Amino acid sequence: MKNYLPAILFLILFITGFRCAKNNNEENFEKLIPVNKTELFVKVVGEGEPMVVLHGGPGLSHDYFLPHLYPLAEEIKLVLFDQRGMGRSSVDLDSVSFSLDLLVEDIEALRKELDLGKIHLLEVI
Repeated sequence: MKNYLPAILFLILFITGFRCAKNNNEENFEKLIPVNKTELFVKVVGEGEPMVVLHGGPGLSHDYFLPHLYPLAEEIKLVLFDQRGMGRSSVDLDSVSFSLDLLVEDIEALRKELDLGKIHLLEVI
């Protein structure tokens, strides 16, 4: 079994690398999108039914769980965004610019801006 271990590890790395490369297409992007008087940083990877992913906080970004979600991009379109005032989204906001209602409005605005139709929603804490 020891003789096969390097070959198995190489095969796993090769397959994993191939899957990541396969997801680099024209529909994948990352950019700032203006919504509701702020700019939200959005990253889209994968193809299929869209899943909007909410990160934990306060003060976090989507980056901390992204490596673990990449395998999902084989089957679905991951829509990751940094919530208002966090990560790479606009941070020039006052304290009244944060509420659960505004988060819901931001998600709906992104859904419409990206022309997503029905979405799945995943909260990662």
